[in-house]
Amino acid sequence: MSTNSHEIKLNGDGVVIYSSQAERLYRLNGTAAYVWALLQSRRVGFDSAQIYEALQSEAKRLELEGADSFSLSETRDLMQRLVQLGLVSEDSRSESKTSYTALELQESTIAATSGTHERVKIKKRTVIRVLILFAAIDIYLKLVGFNSLLTRVQRYPTKLSSSRSDVVSNIAALDQAQIYYPKKQMCLQRSVALTMLLRAKGHAAQMVIDAQPYPAKAHAWVEVDNQVIGDSLRIKSLYHELFRV
Repeated sequence: MSTNSHEIKLNGDGVVIYSSQAERLYRLNGTAAYVWALLQSRRVGFDSAQIYEALQSEAKRLELEGADSFSLSETRDLMQRLVQLGLVSEDSRSESKTSYTALELQESTIAATSGTHERVKIKKRTVIRVLILFAAIDIYLKLVGFNSLLTRVQRYPTKLSSSRSDVVSNIAALDQAQIYYPKKQMCLQRSVALTMLLRAKGHAAQMVIDAQPYPAKAHAWVEVDNQVIGDSLRIKSLYHELFRV
């Protein structure tokens, strides 16, 4: 199996990955980000030796500092760490080989950008605005409840703007704010904040509330022009839409 992945275009700065299931953010450095992208690019799993070979061949091209000097043992340790974090699954069907595949999580391109684009710039004032939104949403839920919050989101206007801000930079600001906010924000609070933020920046964003029958589970995400924003693109196939605001 070839592990030469020229279609993967990450710089050496890494990524932030958000797990909606675990409600956690994971910040990966450039080397771990490359491994994540490699596993995401193939349905068939990779073993440690194949990942090690890929790191050796791609480290310089992708500017992955220190990856070209990674040993096979260090590669195995890295994979075990990703497994422990719940980002990667392992399949030990044979005693000699263990293959790894990436679990379905959401990647936020805070620092993982194409080589032809500049690194995403996160504005400090946008991060501060998200932090204020998080606090306001928590207070609103506590004082007036879920239904009133949905009504507030539904009535929140979309600003008319000829120069709409970049969606990715707003998602990056949301992820950055989550790191500093003292309380873990669930998918509902994140979706409310992102919807309001994008509407204030000129995007006609909608918050979607969905559920799956078994196991019983609800989820919320954001769409712009019927495209999922800041969540897995396959999320629509996993849940049944209840309503959108």
